[in-house]
Amino acid sequence: MKALGKLYGVSGARPNGVGGPARRTNGGGAAGDAPISEVEGRALLEAAGFAVPRGGVASSEDEAVALAASLRQPLVLKVSEPAVAHKGRIGGVEIGVVGEDGVREAWRRIAANVEASGTPAPSGVAVLVAEMVFGPELLVAALRDAVAGPTLTIAVGGWAAESGAVFGTTPLPTSADDLAALLERWGLPRLLGEERAGVLARFADGLSRSFVDGDLAGYETVEINPLMLTAEGAIAADVLLLR
Repeated sequence: MKALGKLYGVSGARPNGVGGPARRTNGGGAAGDAPISEVEGRALLEAAGFAVPRGGVASSEDEAVALAASLRQPLVLKVSEPAVAHKGRIGGVEIGVVGEDGVREAWRRIAANVEASGTPAPSGVAVLVAEMVFGPELLVAALRDAVAGPTLTIAVGGWAAESGAVFGTTPLPTSADDLAALLERWGLPRLLGEERAGVLARFADGLSRSFVDGDLAGYETVEINPLMLTAEGAIAADVLLLR
């Protein structure tokens, strides 16, 4: 295992749980850059043509209330700090939030939990306030490996991603037809239904192309967890980006 670690440059840390890609070193053995904040990651995904839930970041309780008033409820509030990869583990996520009182209570709980966790937040806690979206939750991750090259992995998403249950991994680039065939082989149309499997296939194809030589080609890891398969299409509810 130590020899494989040297070969792949694995530092041992996993930024997004058991199911997430391992963190690697860059060249001379120094650790790679810290994760990009979710707010910045959302903006990068939108610029690349992918849908994210409506919302924004608030740096105070009152800002969160004002932002919530412009959004469709229920809402999700979650800490937006690059140093916090496991938001749920420190109590940094509140879901199903409704009403002004609910937003204020959720904000206070998150702020207290972040402080109790010891997470550095020199400018005060920042919280993403966004509309909740509903549908099957998947993890879709594009990884640029120094030895194997770029790959795409589709796995169980949401809180269940910690189980490490992976449907499959494929090297990139790959064609849309080959990707659709892989999803069929992995049993996703049977689990999700043909329509949602088609939504997933289109998203995965777009992400793959963007990761190989498009807007996201400068990143080592692009992990969407969860990717929500909604009636309106695929929506990236959370994103982890590493250079």
